[in-house]
Amino acid sequence: VESERHSADLAIAKVVIEPGGSTGWHHHPGVGPAAVKSGAVTFYDEDCEKTVYRAGEGFLESHDDPMLVRNRGNSKAVFYVAFIIPTSTTEEGLRIDDPQPKECNVR
Repeated sequence: VESERHSADLAIAKVVIEPGGSTGWHHHPGVGPAAVKSGAVTFYDEDCEKTVYRAGEGFLESHDDPMLVRNRGNSKAVFYVAFIIPTSTTEEGLRIDDPQPKECNVR
């Protein structure tokens, strides 16, 4: 099996979402395993399917898939993401905003 070699970087992000807040609809140029440190977050995919993740649980932010993460709790939610991204990714290019999906009223 022949494979191509590409360079990649690792970018670590701490995300804090206040009660009632959200990340807005977006995606990333690479993949990002995420771990919830405290509180709980509700993850919405582009089909408006939701999954709740609590402290000690994790999820995957994957390339080109629009998503939104919301804090529906009463305290701050904190999670960390380890993005594996192409080396050429700029700081501004780490997050790509997406329009709200037509069939989903979550903001």
